Amino acid sequence: MPPQLQQLNMFVGQWESTGTMTMEGVEPMTSTGKATYKWDADGRFLLSEEAWTDEETGTFHHSGLFTWDEHAKKYRAWFFGGM
Repeated sequence: MPPQLQQLNMFVGQWESTGTMTMEGVEPMTSTGKATYKWDADGRFLLSEEAWTDEETGTFHHSGLFTWDEHAKKYRAWFFGGM
């Protein structure tokens, strides 16, 4: 595993979080979430699986993939899912 991917090890595990979003002219909205981050494809991709819930939109699920692009010398990320 390249050292750039090893830096992502800090995200591996199960996480729970709560956040409040504020926008001008709109009541603050609080959401809660649970996420699991784990290595996939022989350690070439960090996979995230998340579920977020708030009062206005309910629960939505999404997944993400994170990797290091050695050719471009930068991290790449893709996200899939919706409400």
